[in-house]
Amino acid sequence: MLWSIAVYLMRHRWNVWVALLPAIFMTYVCASFLFVSEQFFGLENRLWAYVLGGVVTLGVLLLMIFKLRRDYAKGDA
Repeated sequence: MLWSIAVYLMRHRWNVWVALLPAIFMTYVCASFLFVSEQFFGLENRLWAYVLGGVVTLGVLLLMIFKLRRDYAKGDA
């Protein structure tokens, strides 16, 4: 939801940081949980789990930036 709000704010040229920073943080927390939790991947090495959570978060952020730039280049925004 926070990612959707960030896109909405960016398209209306409002302060996107209000939603973007919590979206990045919550994505990191959720992704890290997936790698740490015994219900999902259950990695024993917590450091690697947190690093992988960061990689997933960075991937989502780059994907969003790429998509928004592509939409602006097309003139869809």
